[in-house]
Amino acid sequence: MNSNHCRLQKLDRSTATAVAPVSPPIYRNIDAQDSDLLQTLRSLNFEYEIASSFERCHSNPPLWHDFHSHVFEVRLTFQSQQNTGDLYGLDMIEMQQQLEDLISKIPPTVNHLSGCEAGTTEALCSFFATIRTLISDPLIRLIKVSVSETRDRVTTLLLQD
Repeated sequence: MNSNHCRLQKLDRSTATAVAPVSPPIYRNIDAQDSDLLQTLRSLNFEYEIASSFERCHSNPPLWHDFHSHVFEVRLTFQSQQNTGDLYGLDMIEMQQQLEDLISKIPPTVNHLSGCEAGTTEALCSFFATIRTLISDPLIRLIKVSVSETRDRVTTLLLQD
């Protein structure tokens, strides 16, 4: 079976556009203090997680050449600080939009994406890790990328600076 036989449903995508990040981000230093703990410690470390899913075909040559589809799920985990005066440490809506923009670049067959010719979840993890180049806030770090074909099989890339 070739990739032309794999038919996918049109995915529902948001039509919202991403706003270019402002330096420094607008949520920093705006004197929004709603946490007694933050006022006491002056800085809190948080993890943020965003996720999305997408349906695409793939195969895993040279071992498996049959093209088949999955509803892949991708999950990104970030670390960031919230300092006194910050509204939050990461704009999750902006980061979600960046994730959706990356997903929209994946062709109907994962193997046709540059760097993902083997069609593996490992290759997809590496692809999604490129979101790091879009982060302008130096307090935000991408620490983990997970991609799954099913809920029972998850591949996770742990990132270190």
